[in-house]
Amino acid sequence: MGQTRPLGILVFDANGSLLRYSKEAHELTGYPFDAVETQEQWCQNLFPDPVSLAIVQGIFREMGTPSGTNPSRSFEFALPFRTASGDLKDGQITIALTSQTQESPEPLFLVSLMEKVPAVEVQPHSESRDVLGQALSVLNNASGNLMSILDESQRRVIASTNRIRGDQVAMSHQWDGLFQEAFALARIRDLVTVIRDSIGIAQDASRAQVRQADPDRPLVGVPVGKPVALPLGLSLHKLERFWILSTLQALQGNRSDCARHLDIALRTVRNKLGEYKQAGFKIPSASRGRRVKARIAI
Repeated sequence: MGQTRPLGILVFDANGSLLRYSKEAHELTGYPFDAVETQEQWCQNLFPDPVSLAIVQGIFREMGTPSGTNPSRSFEFALPFRTASGDLKDGQITIALTSQTQESPEPLFLVSLMEKVPAVEVQPHSESRDVLGQALSVLNNASGNLMSILDESQRRVIASTNRIRGDQVAMSHQWDGLFQEAFALARIRDLVTVIRDSIGIAQDASRAQVRQADPDRPLVGVPVGKPVALPLGLSLHKLERFWILSTLQALQGNRSDCARHLDIALRTVRNKLGEYKQAGFKIPSASRGRRVKARIAI
């Protein structure tokens, strides 16, 4: 997640002509400038699959349609793209549209392209599941707030770009700086996306660690301390029966250990087991353990 990966940047004008093609974009895709000098060429080369090509071209058309309510827009999506050598890479792509101004009425399309990394697998420790869940929730909220800050920063960069368009002096001094800031924001956004994806995986893994149990069927083969989920609103009688029988099963029928783990009297355990046996439940036997002890004592 901490590895820096190339971020390719392209800028197309409203007519689809390529105005800027970063070194990273060339290194990432392998296409020279003259192979992608129009928006159509770029789409055709990177997305030869008809479905992917239609998606990307549709995004450009949709964003190029004038909108009075939201003139500055951006669209993020993930699609595989083809390099000049014919390799396919998973891509994370952002297309941003600058708004029209009186000085420069024609919009610009800012495109960033980055190779997408696989999501990080997270294996949470079952004993710290509750604490982990709280930590993941805090991280998720923090990443959401950071994404909002990034959105605001991106709007500010686009607005600054619009202000200097048409001013050759200002563009010569500020253009590269604004693009560098846009690159940095795109890198941060990508890292935040990876973090949020990892949080989702960790939350799913944490929930998967909890076994869903049937209160009418005591667990078999589950060790003491393993997280178990039971339905909310379960009667105390069923809850007591489930825990006594399941714990006894996990302890190989040892009544004394069962009473100790559940912090109840041994007599209570024996009385309850008598009730459950009359109700038709199978009671784990401890006779094998007594025979082993007897042989050892001899």
